[in-house]
Amino acid sequence: MMKRSVYVMKMNFANEIELRDYASTLLDLMTDSDRNIIKLYYFEGFTRTKIGKKFEVCQNRVSQALKDILKECRRVVERLDIRKEVKWRPVITKNSILFNHDSDSKAKFTEKRKQEKLARLAFKGNTRAFELYCLRDDHIRWQWKYRMKHKEYVHPRFRRLYYENIELFEDI
Repeated sequence: MMKRSVYVMKMNFANEIELRDYASTLLDLMTDSDRNIIKLYYFEGFTRTKIGKKFEVCQNRVSQALKDILKECRRVVERLDIRKEVKWRPVITKNSILFNHDSDSKAKFTEKRKQEKLARLAFKGNTRAFELYCLRDDHIRWQWKYRMKHKEYVHPRFRRLYYENIELFEDI
């Protein structure tokens, strides 16, 4: 009975060494952004909620990122087991708030997200907020002006808004 438990302990120790080798290899293969999320969650003990607050995203986005990173880890380990060439496919790209942005690009990125959030909120019955949002955006104003000049369809509410704020459309 005693021999069996010693044997099991040796197997667990060998498995632990193998797992540490895999973990080290995987961390070396990961991009900085993917590695950062893994380190925060698994090594520094951050919860998904705390990571979400740090990156200003919801915990569901963090959970999805962790799930995708682990899925990529499984793919890489399978390829390592059959001794094929392995290349890490980044899960967190530059288009993600979880990416390691520098301060300027992060500020631009978060400003863009705030503008998108304002637009989403405007659709929830607050049409005046949506109109104001559209009047601030040069690209949308340019589209309205183009459609009005070429006699294409424009919703009556936006046609009224165009004529009420014609001075905003002259400089475009």
